[in-house]
Amino acid sequence: MGYNCTARSSYQMEIPLDKRIFPYLSHELRMKAESIPSAKSIYNRTVGRSNIKLPDTVKIVNVSVGEPTTKKVPTWDIEVAGTGNFISQGFIVHNSKLTMKYPAVWLMEPGARGEVLSIAFAGEGQYQDAGAKMVHAAPHTSSVITSKSISRSGGRSSYRGLIKVAKGATGSKSNVVCDALILDDKSASDTYPYIEVEEDKVSIGHEASVTKVSEEQLFYLMSRGLDEEQASSMIVSGFIEPIVKELPMEYALEMNRLIELEMEGSVG
Repeated sequence: MGYNCTARSSYQMEIPLDKRIFPYLSHELRMKAESIPSAKSIYNRTVGRSNIKLPDTVKIVNVSVGEPTTKKVPTWDIEVAGTGNFISQGFIVHNSKLTMKYPAVWLMEPGARGEVLSIAFAGEGQYQDAGAKMVHAAPHTSSVITSKSISRSGGRSSYRGLIKVAKGATGSKSNVVCDALILDDKSASDTYPYIEVEEDKVSIGHEASVTKVSEEQLFYLMSRGLDEEQASSMIVSGFIEPIVKELPMEYALEMNRLIELEMEGSVG
């Protein structure tokens, strides 16, 4: 037996009291206003259930950070207000047999924009389950999800994404690009998109492609003096280049180095 897991599609919106009016209120009225809880809207939906078996060497740790604190911790659920931009730089995980990453972005006010960039590399005995969630909760919001996965030596990768356009979010735009690169016959890739739209005047786009490295590509590069490993590494570098060029320099260098190590079999 393993860990029983339930995949849910969910979001929560909270509308706090605007405290800018407090200086104009009497003390009694201000105290009464502060005692009223914020209005909330909660959405939950069960997508699926599964049982995950983990080896004894894997430990599950729950990390709680109290307030106030100066400790920096990852935040995967982000609310975006105003017209500012949010880009999820993501995170790098390697040496794990099962990796699941699912950053979520809530676009809460008109003009808000969210973007998620994702790269997953599944090597021998690995399963990379990558995706993202975008919730358009305000009009004229926009989002972009760009996901690229590489599978080799029997590895398996999947994209699992949710685009949600709530009622009232007119004029919203979302575009999802999901590309997979398979390096051999033993590897595989899956795509599980989910789109839920409650408005008519929106623009939603989804593109998915699966590419397998051909013998002709390898032969051409090897005829230019590269060995098979170098040729495969060059193809992978070109495949992820559209995402890497969007990263800060230090992240891009680290990403390229990790891909090189993965291709050499030194990691994973």
